[in-house]
Amino acid sequence: MSLSLSALERRHPPPRRKSCAACTKAKRRCSNTLPSCARCSQRGLVCHYAGQPPGLTTTSILDPLPTVSAQSVMPLSDLEIDAAPTPSWLDAAWHPWSPFSPPPPPPPLACIAADDSVPPLIGLSVDGLAPADGSPHNRLLPDEGAPVVEAPAASLIRLPSAQLPELETRDFDRIAAVVRSRLAYAIDKIKDAPRLLLAENQLPWSHPMLYRDGMPASMQGALSSCALYVAKNAVNAAVVLSCIHAHLRQLLSAPEPAALPDLLARTQALLLYTIFAAFDPDPTSMRAVLDEVQDALMRSAKSLLSLTNFSSLADGLYPEAPSLYPLAESRAMWEAWVLMESSRRTVMISFFFSQLYRVLVGIPAHACDGMLYINASWTMSPALWQALGPVDFAVAWRRQKYFIVKKADVTAVIKEGRPRDVDEFSRIFLTCMMGIEEFKGWLLSRGGDP
Repeated sequence: MSLSLSALERRHPPPRRKSCAACTKAKRRCSNTLPSCARCSQRGLVCHYAGQPPGLTTTSILDPLPTVSAQSVMPLSDLEIDAAPTPSWLDAAWHPWSPFSPPPPPPPLACIAADDSVPPLIGLSVDGLAPADGSPHNRLLPDEGAPVVEAPAASLIRLPSAQLPELETRDFDRIAAVVRSRLAYAIDKIKDAPRLLLAENQLPWSHPMLYRDGMPASMQGALSSCALYVAKNAVNAAVVLSCIHAHLRQLLSAPEPAALPDLLARTQALLLYTIFAAFDPDPTSMRAVLDEVQDALMRSAKSLLSLTNFSSLADGLYPEAPSLYPLAESRAMWEAWVLMESSRRTVMISFFFSQLYRVLVGIPAHACDGMLYINASWTMSPALWQALGPVDFAVAWRRQKYFIVKKADVTAVIKEGRPRDVDEFSRIFLTCMMGIEEFKGWLLSRGGDP
């Protein structure tokens, strides 16, 4: 009696399809779907099964860097920080250096250290970058005689065309070690931005008097969203998030402004929405729009970069002793400094946070091609930053108790600075560059409190 086809299949089942090469290498479960498994489709990887005909092999449609959906990455609050570091592809991407010695040529944007040496976290350097000729913001801003460098027409950050290695579990262990030793302070301060803006009308990158004459509509919506976000709880979450999404959609649908004050406000607003989305623990709420708002933030930050003067603020281009009376000169100088210093800091923190988030969730950070850098230059001075009028500003300037940090070179700060010389914005970067414990030790050695 002959067996039925069903019986034959039960006795001699066809071989099961093995995991694809990418999942096998990463030791991950494979969905075994064709033409590409779920994991490879999500990460933009080439999916190939052993014995598969060449015609069925899929290639990545994401060129040049895989994009990971915000819903597919772990919330930042879920990141474990107890495991020991393990060498990985992260080692090749991070280039540490010491601020105690002269800095090397500008490193890639926002490199994060993987060990105990000091990294150029902001990795920013475009010398002589200044507003285009004829810009009204050139009148009161120093340029040091440096040539004007126009913003590149192409993308500011060029991505490598080669497929990047996959992130493995041990890489998250390495990330956790970096978070614990270097990034925790910066993360806490950035995460606290919505509450701080509501309570003090300022941020480490937004001067308290920046919007003294009126707040653009983009920041009005963001400020309202901050109040809603801070008040969000399990009961009102749905209504709160609906209102925040409405403000965000209104901002995204508006054309990008051309004037520096309005563009600065738009960039700061987008940064706040990005912070909402990145740190929201509910993956079905704000994190659902993270990719979209991050892209908008980067476009706005690049436009802001082209209008921002990163030249030194010293070298005799401003009067060494601004007049206390009459105040016309000092008032004009103070107003220009408030606008441009806020712009410099906003550009830097926008690119820094974008790279920081990518590293935290395990997405390979953007790489520069060696010619496009940002000149990381800001004024380190609590007295100047906290000056609420031209008189206080002129007094602080005449005392010359400030540092100009350029290209992440903090050598002068380490050697000559005192704890009272370090403002909150500078603390964010110094803790990342030096390490949190190293920075605490430096403060204590100079008679300050950690």
